[in-house]
Amino acid sequence: RAFVQVRRQRVVTGAREAVGHAADLVVQAPPLLDHDDRGAALAGCAVLGFLWLISKQKAGSLLGIGVVAAIVLAFGSQAYFDRMSTIRDYESEGSAQARVAAWKAATRMALDNPVFGVGAGQFPMAYATAYREPGSGGRWLTAHSMYFLVLGELGFPGIITYCALVFGGIVATLAARRRLLRSSADPPAEAVNADARVLGLLAASMEGFAVGGAFLSVAYYLPIFVLSGLLLSARGIARASTAGEPAVRLDRPQPGTRRRRGGGPPVRRRAHSRA
Repeated sequence: RAFVQVRRQRVVTGAREAVGHAADLVVQAPPLLDHDDRGAALAGCAVLGFLWLISKQKAGSLLGIGVVAAIVLAFGSQAYFDRMSTIRDYESEGSAQARVAAWKAATRMALDNPVFGVGAGQFPMAYATAYREPGSGGRWLTAHSMYFLVLGELGFPGIITYCALVFGGIVATLAARRRLLRSSADPPAEAVNADARVLGLLAASMEGFAVGGAFLSVAYYLPIFVLSGLLLSARGIARASTAGEPAVRLDRPQPGTRRRRGGGPPVRRRAHSRA
């Protein structure tokens, strides 16, 4: 899991911003150590590396990564580090072997049912009744990977569509970020930097989900839909900004609309013809 705080209001620069980000890291990093989740550790490392790559301030970003590493070393228990060490020795670890068996079964499901798979939500039943290898432990298993879960349950068209949603969203958002920065003055205005920052953070959020989801059956969970909607909305705002058009604001009525009494969304005024 990766926690990314996104702000579109006026950006605070200088030392106050650095202190604020450092405080975010101090508060958000320790809860991750309460769970010996290797997928979460890999997702966190992927997000930090991603943010470092897209950051203009490499030294400051590297300092932030150092702060996170120091927190992990200071608060991580021996059990946590022992659990992380099994990433290298996965061949002798029971949980990892169960995942490998489930992934092989998902591949066979897709090969037997390439177009439609075995059906959404049917992986555990299909595994137990037709695809479980003799002598393997855990009769009722899930895929333990959103990619192999979609592959087995929805077939090859499903996994192609799902990967396009996840990775296509990341690529499109980074492309929108580049276009936004190229179309602005040098140096970019404060509002442009704020929009570019939001695009980068949202892409990093989806990237963390993409890495962490490789080890969890979260294909149909809420984050994929929420993040996809946020990425789409952020790209729309960036596109309007690049084209010089005013972005739609939900906190104020648009021209030709009026607010409802007692709140609620604005409604368009009707044109009255005079007799």
